[in-house]
Amino acid sequence: MTFGMSKTTDQDLESKARSLWEDIQKDKTARLLHPKGEAMALQPENGKDFQLKELQTLVGGLIEPVGLDGRFLMVINEEGMFKGLERNPLADWFYCQVAGCKVEDLHGFLGNVVIMPDGMLK
Repeated sequence: MTFGMSKTTDQDLESKARSLWEDIQKDKTARLLHPKGEAMALQPENGKDFQLKELQTLVGGLIEPVGLDGRFLMVINEEGMFKGLERNPLADWFYCQVAGCKVEDLHGFLGNVVIMPDGMLK
């Protein structure tokens, strides 16, 4: 899978993404994926599920849920392109892992992205 970076960076990112995906599936917690490649574990404020305002704050605007595999979903900024947000290679990787696509064929996910178990969005 090519992210359009140097070969070493692509391999590092893919290795990090695979490890993170395994962790997310195992512990079933949410993560905030930053465009620079960082990922941070998240807990909803109420300890159970994320509320609209909470997710809007995390992604920096209006949200759009994107289903992954029926078990997990990503929440993205619906206006990422209009706001000129930076591409998020980790989010691209997660989507393509599930959808079976090539990253280079995507328009790309932009800005902060939350990935979470399906039942955490209310």
